[in-house]
Amino acid sequence: MNIIIKLSLKEWRKEKKITQKDLAIALSVSPNTILNWENSRSTPNVNQAIILADLLKVELEQIIF
Repeated sequence: MNIIIKLSLKEWRKEKKITQKDLAIALSVSPNTILNWENSRSTPNVNQAIILADLLKVELEQIIF
């Protein structure tokens, strides 16, 4: 299953005042991975998308389709 982030991850992250580094630590990925997600160079896997939804306090359906 391909994960497609509907809205800008960067916008959500900044809205929640979460740094790339903090998000990377919470997801056990590098800050560069977060940067790549934000720039649509790569996408999170399903498990990472679930964690993102939880951290950003949004429904999973708001992140993926």
